[in-house]
Amino acid sequence: DDFPSPLKGFGHGSMTMLAHIPIHVLRQWVRHRYGTFTHISTDYDSLVERDLFFIPDKFRKQEGKVGSYTFTDMNPLENEAVRVKLLSNKNRQLSRYRMLRAFDVPAEVAMFVFPTCFYNWVVVTKPLESLFNFCSLRTDSHAQKEIRDYADAVWQLFRGAFPDIAELFSEKFYYGDSESVKSFKPE
Repeated sequence: DDFPSPLKGFGHGSMTMLAHIPIHVLRQWVRHRYGTFTHISTDYDSLVERDLFFIPDKFRKQEGKVGSYTFTDMNPLENEAVRVKLLSNKNRQLSRYRMLRAFDVPAEVAMFVFPTCFYNWVVVTKPLESLFNFCSLRTDSHAQKEIRDYADAVWQLFRGAFPDIAELFSEKFYYGDSESVKSFKPE
């Protein structure tokens, strides 16, 4: 029976994870609404010193309209041109950050010049029902690669922590196209 939704019972269980995640991926994850995110304070000087910024190795072109985008890989020349431009921008912004810090501007203000590709530490607690939705949408081949990589990692954690529920999910509730999710059977 689909009414009430059998998934509602899973809203009472939850999973908590510590994630080191680029901000653009975090923003997509937050869109899954249910759950709690606790951002752990960032040491911006250390972030700059250790160069903890996300620049992809492979880039894709976005085609289509909002809600129905498709992504195609760039050719190697386009890919390298985009990568060089993003690295150049990141390095220029880090130089500006260092200059502001040299003027004793507080790190929390100097970081305003950062490109939004830096990593954040967050503690994420999500109801299992929300994780079902997250894994269905974000492990699918149509999801943006960066969020799909994190969703695949979340799926691995989820199936390790809740193997019986993961099997039920993959058989009855999963609507994505990931073979690793659709074919899951606990050991």
